Amino acid sequence: TIDYEMIGINYDLLFNFGQATLEPESGLGVFPPTVSEDGKVWTIKIQEGIKWNDGEPFTAHDVAFTFNFIKDNKLAVFDDYLGDPVSFEAVDDTTLVWTMDKPTLSPLTPPWIPILPEHIWAPLDGESAATIKEFKNIPAVGTGPLKLVEWKEGQFVRFERNPYYWGEEPAIDEVIYRQFGNEEALSLALETGEIDFAEALSPQ
Repeated sequence: TIDYEMIGINYDLLFNFGQATLEPESGLGVFPPTVSEDGKVWTIKIQEGIKWNDGEPFTAHDVAFTFNFIKDNKLAVFDDYLGDPVSFEAVDDTTLVWTMDKPTLSPLTPPWIPILPEHIWAPLDGESAATIKEFKNIPAVGTGPLKLVEWKEGQFVRFERNPYYWGEEPAIDEVIYRQFGNEEALSLALETGEIDFAEALSPQ
């Protein structure tokens, strides 16, 4: 769960989930998409003017790359979200065409897939899943409100505000996720004010 929480503040999805209803809504892509009469071809407009947290422009090519990267490299943890695709094609910087072998509603049940920057991840395309998993990816280039800038394994992960964030400006400048060896140490750190928040503490 904590992994997904950290992914979610560094990366954005193609479509978001509405906070009140969990219904799909615009994210990096504009909702709703348009669909062909046979239900196989979905055309999705991509938001304009968004930048990655390294200042590079974000385009539909990054979305197409991400989905093709997952499909071609058989990254199973995300692959199931895509159904049975024929292709993902960026016809220009702001248009993604998602083509399926059979009629689908996959784009309407937002795929929980962090959209990756092609200019960072393209060199890993075609590598083994093990090699891809070993990519340290720090700082992590994303479009989310915060960016991962430091990771000390077994100790902490640190995020800073993304200066290029396209949504509402984050109310905080920095978040540090600290790892504790046991619940007693975590509880004590909370009681003494060493940390601001703790989750998953037992009632004791």
